[in-house]
Amino acid sequence: MNKALVIALCTAMLGNIVTPSFAQQSPTPGVAAFATVTPAAAPQLKPDGTSGPQISDREGNTKVALGHAEYTESARRGKLYTLASTALTVTAAHVSAGAVGTLKPILGFYNPLGSGVNAVLINARAFHTSGTTGGPLMWNFLCGQNWTPAAGGSIFNDLLSNVTPNGSFMVAQNNVIALSNSVITTAFNVLAPFGGPDNTALSSGGEAGHYEDLKGQIVVPPGCEIALTATATGTSDVVSASMSWEEIAP
Repeated sequence: MNKALVIALCTAMLGNIVTPSFAQQSPTPGVAAFATVTPAAAPQLKPDGTSGPQISDREGNTKVALGHAEYTESARRGKLYTLASTALTVTAAHVSAGAVGTLKPILGFYNPLGSGVNAVLINARAFHTSGTTGGPLMWNFLCGQNWTPAAGGSIFNDLLSNVTPNGSFMVAQNNVIALSNSVITTAFNVLAPFGGPDNTALSSGGEAGHYEDLKGQIVVPPGCEIALTATATGTSDVVSASMSWEEIAP
């Protein structure tokens, strides 16, 4: 008689009725048994601040692990935004450290003085699709003024919808004269190289793109503009770029 069935019958006689799991016994001698599959529990939704069970390692240290991908929580709460610029041909107006009223960011945004939020940069990327670059792109910024600049570009919430800017306080500044003001002619500050392509032609093996996982390293407070600019114009340099950020209380 089948061993598993005998065990089940004996158990039932003692008053503990169980359903035998024949899946655990291989029907073919020498072949591994099938595993019993237990359905996963449904996700739980609890109020913010709810305490959960803590797990310790063998030395008593509390284990901490993300429940989702790194930015899932901020994204599903509608706090992450992305701005992109596509197929832009670099000109002299896009060169790093230009003056207010002259510089045109390849990609960038302005945080209005009264926004009440900081924009924390998460990542940025750029890809050169043709021509010869003038070198790596550069991070530029300028702070401390209350402008009302013309918008250039569409900001999308990473909790996707067709609405723009969909809750963002930022003003897109792609390929528009930055912070146009006839009185102020201050030059933008150079924060750091963005990295990426040298000045080798793409057709000769030049690097096509670059990605920076900033992880919140750059914070854009109210009254500041952040911009990606060019080292030099290059030759017929066509670039597409994007940046993503989270908007949080200062």
